[in-house]
Amino acid sequence: MLVSGFIRPLHFVLSSLVQFSTDSAFEYLDGIEIKRVLRLVGVPDEFSLRVLEDLCRFRFIHTASHDKPSFKSNFYPSRLGGYIVRELIGNVTFVENVLMDTFISCDETWVKLSDLGKEASNASGDVVHRLELRMEKVSVFYDYIEALYSVLLGEAHKRSVPKEWKTNPFENGRLKLSENSSKAIASAKRNYG
Repeated sequence: MLVSGFIRPLHFVLSSLVQFSTDSAFEYLDGIEIKRVLRLVGVPDEFSLRVLEDLCRFRFIHTASHDKPSFKSNFYPSRLGGYIVRELIGNVTFVENVLMDTFISCDETWVKLSDLGKEASNASGDVVHRLELRMEKVSVFYDYIEALYSVLLGEAHKRSVPKEWKTNPFENGRLKLSENSSKAIASAKRNYG
């Protein structure tokens, strides 16, 4: 699900729907509007439909009618979708697991991640150092996915789209991720240092 080219529109739509849902008057966003915005930022219609279908299949969003998703459907985020955008994006364990299932298309990032993984494997006797390397690996991956996301975000900022499409969930998640990493390393130092 989270291949590098696909994560961008998937997370872009999910984050925007979650952002729209923070308004108490929000009921749903129609598929035509989602298609329009995705088209504006360079996502082809057939890819947009696949994004909506996958988001529904994974239960991150729902259609108002609970029918098969189409551009004629109306969409709203599920609690799971909101939880992913608001909480899990900053959870070290979640991000590390997503890293394991994500295709890395940037050679430089792939080499950094590979080198950190090898170094962590070689530091098997030093629990604290191994954890520090894992946290660095998560940070490198997070930089990578945020950079991918920023391409769509940059296009959204150039276009006349509602503000809900112009938020960056990775900025909010980075603070949580950093706090979680620091806590884990501090705990490891207390227990193993």
